[in-house]
Amino acid sequence: MTHAELCARAGVWLRARQGCQVTMIEKGTNGEVADAFGVKWPDLTYLIECKTSRADFLSDQRKAFRTPTGGMGRYRYYMTRPGLLDPAEIPAGWGLLEVHPVQIRVQVWAVRRTEYDRGKEWRMIMKLMLDLKWRGCLSPNASRYQGVHPKLGSDRDPGIGALR
Repeated sequence: MTHAELCARAGVWLRARQGCQVTMIEKGTNGEVADAFGVKWPDLTYLIECKTSRADFLSDQRKAFRTPTGGMGRYRYYMTRPGLLDPAEIPAGWGLLEVHPVQIRVQVWAVRRTEYDRGKEWRMIMKLMLDLKWRGCLSPNASRYQGVHPKLGSDRDPGIGALR
């Protein structure tokens, strides 16, 4: 499974299983790019890092924003193919999702974090809103469904997930 396929599955999982109203694929700000990021009203955020190799997982551990209080996501997960990572090697507080042909299995549930970089999250959300505004999706004359249609990401920019 490719990185892009994992990211797409992560976006679907965030919408279908976690109830996120907004998802973004491979979007970020200030050096941190989330493979998948979801927002659920009123204040829950989910970060999913998709890994296709152990080397990628190990290099991710060295990123400066991967501290317990830094980086985005109130809930953080790694998503991989089955068996790539041992649940025992997942950092404290992180979850592990394994992608199977017809389902995503939670191997380790993420722990809700109380400290994380909300400012970085808001900057990323504002970048998304500005992008939608520039496309004319947020103008007062826009159709009620413009900017919230699930096909927005695939039709215009594969990096913007479904907004509903």
